[in-house]
Amino acid sequence: MPNTVTKYGTRKFGSGNARPRIVSVYRGAGGWRPPEVPGQRLARGTALELRDAGYTMVRVRWHFRTHEIILRRYLSD
Repeated sequence: MPNTVTKYGTRKFGSGNARPRIVSVYRGAGGWRPPEVPGQRLARGTALELRDAGYTMVRVRWHFRTHEIILRRYLSD
């Protein structure tokens, strides 16, 4: 189930198929930076990989809007 959307993602973006594009990632010591994989989509597996790499937040684009998402909250369901 690594490419599934979490319940939080479904509520936030209004669709169980929503996979917003990651535009930047945040790590406390390094601040905001571009993602290592350009054009990467946010799904459960991606969020787990980013969290394990030490990132705590992501900025994503979905339908012409930018959202900041705390990974711990995204994965909480």
